Amino acid sequence: KLTGTFTFYFVHKLMSTNFAWFCLIFLVSQVFAQVCVNVTPPCFPNYYYVGSGYDSRYASPVEIVTGLRQAIVEYSGYQTLEDGKWGYPNGIAPVSYPACTSNQNSNTISGAFAIHKETTETVSTSIGIGSLYTGSSSTFTSNAVTDALKYNSYSYDSYQICSQYALALNLYNVAPFYNLTSQFTTAVGSLPSSFNPNNISSTDSQNFEAFYKTYGDAFIAAAIEGGLITQRSTLDAYSKANLESQDISVSQQAQVSFDITIGESTTSTSNSSSLQAFQQNATFSEITVIGGNPSYENDFESWQNSLVDSPLPVIVKLSPIYVWMNEDYFPNDNQIANKAQAYSEYTQWYLETQNSYDIFIPFFNVAMGEQDEYQASSTVSCPEGSVILSGGCSSTQISGDDWPWRITGSVPQVNSGQQSWECTNGEDDGVNYKHLKTFSVAMCSPQSYDVAISSSVTQSISVATKMVSETSDSSQKYNNSATATCPSGWYVVGGGCSVSDYTNNHPWITRASYPKSSSSWYCMAAEDYNTQNHDVAVTSYAMCAQWTTNLTYVTQLPKNYQIVSCNSGTGGQYANSCTSKCPSGYYLAGGGCSVGNLNDLDWPW
Repeated sequence: KLTGTFTFYFVHKLMSTNFAWFCLIFLVSQVFAQVCVNVTPPCFPNYYYVGSGYDSRYASPVEIVTGLRQAIVEYSGYQTLEDGKWGYPNGIAPVSYPACTSNQNSNTISGAFAIHKETTETVSTSIGIGSLYTGSSSTFTSNAVTDALKYNSYSYDSYQICSQYALALNLYNVAPFYNLTSQFTTAVGSLPSSFNPNNISSTDSQNFEAFYKTYGDAFIAAAIEGGLITQRSTLDAYSKANLESQDISVSQQAQVSFDITIGESTTSTSNSSSLQAFQQNATFSEITVIGGNPSYENDFESWQNSLVDSPLPVIVKLSPIYVWMNEDYFPNDNQIANKAQAYSEYTQWYLETQNSYDIFIPFFNVAMGEQDEYQASSTVSCPEGSVILSGGCSSTQISGDDWPWRITGSVPQVNSGQQSWECTNGEDDGVNYKHLKTFSVAMCSPQSYDVAISSSVTQSISVATKMVSETSDSSQKYNNSATATCPSGWYVVGGGCSVSDYTNNHPWITRASYPKSSSSWYCMAAEDYNTQNHDVAVTSYAMCAQWTTNLTYVTQLPKNYQIVSCNSGTGGQYANSCTSKCPSGYYLAGGGCSVGNLNDLDWPW
């Protein structure tokens, strides 16, 4: 027997999930039907969350129901609040706790991730990334620079979360104070008493897995019932940089805009022009409302007042599920302490090995250099707290001419604490195509960061990088090459090339710069045709990376590594191009280019 609010909420959720969830909710509801059938006042909506198993990977206000698993505690008896508003079973301690908190979560949406997976994923900026824009020029004259910056975006999740009641188990009562469901006690009885992932029978593995899927790794010890109202605003990094250059606090304006939208009086300092500039550049999601009367989404005070009549769980406090596995609740199981330890180890193994781990979070940084007659340079740096993985170069107006400017140097700069990429481009001799600008692109990653996988497992990742180089001799008159190789145990994630002589207006041109293997980078450069600039040495640079983690059961990072390539064909008489793309599930770390006839001519493309 469910209240209207309860039924509506779950029907809404069930329509977007699957039949298995319907079975789960139905079974959990059945356990408590004997407590809250035909009672006045009705029991708290979703009171049975407290004392149920939980998969702690889903413990956020907007997806609490996703992590809910089967009931552990079987309640009996019935009481009512002093004000007669709600009822509750024995064993739950309710407290009236009306209060609201306004806050905001900021995230970086990595365009490098989106490019090759065609999706977006948010990553908390608590890892320490500051502004993504650091450049040698504040004037953007190239659409390519603007587009590259737009690959990164910032999102701001502004919200009001209001508590109305707190429901909790009293775990300090003398055990066995609570009755455990027969399904739970039977499942505990089937648990193995030891766990070794390298030596486990199929039966033990199935029993562990079945228990996890049914009860999760934790249980809800307390829940805050109330409501949540939230909205996401998103800005691309280019717009964010422009607004901040006008001394506009983007996060502050996101909160002000949200407060105005939901009809909440705001204490944030703002002026109409700053707010208008923010709203013109940002995109906004629909407002999400959990608990209360959703028709009041633009009338905050009315919505808050409606929570007393229709609260929903918005915050849960989790405890490890093995808390119940003790001799007080299982006096006849002489292996219960071993089972608790074994299941604790299993859940850590499961959470570490059955999830996708982001060994780095790549993002772009772009800078534009000043223009010059024959050649121009640009240097881009990664923000403090991050490291450079790879980089690339281009020039303004790279299309529309048969002979665009050529890359003559693409070099990582990591000495003396630098984390930057330097590019030098120049005119192709004889085409009279001058006065362009060079822009450089850096692929950066946080040097270290933590990501909470669950309530009990936090992933700590650190990345170390080093640059190695190899210089050729100058024995070849028209072209030379070199290969730089990473130390054993390191992966090449990017690389570049340079030549030994830049004094000529038309120095040697990079003809090939690409990963030759998982640990080496190949570079070839050659004379700009007919400039009589001969016998130049070439240096290849390899950016090498190595990852370490605190995880117990994951010892190899990355899990896999691939080099993929594309071939343009020979359809263009003067220029050809193609784009390589990482397969699904992989991050782009870096890349390079080559032409197809390196060994056939003294002056390849």
